[in-house]
Amino acid sequence: MSARLTWQGGTHEFRLGIGELRALQDETDSGPGQVLSRLNAGTWFVDDITGTLRLGLTGAGMEGDKASKL
Repeated sequence: MSARLTWQGGTHEFRLGIGELRALQDETDSGPGQVLSRLNAGTWFVDDITGTLRLGLTGAGMEGDKASKL
């Protein structure tokens, strides 16, 4: 999955490849579908959001430090 998202002062490329999805799974102890379900249901954890955004930004090529700060 890849997309272009606009937030936080600009437009950013966002991509979750298999490596990023595996990392998200490891970080949240949940599959990507479970994370999405929690987000849709409003029962999310902070790491569901921050991990998804950070990994999506790094998956699209942004440096890890910059993605974490953004």
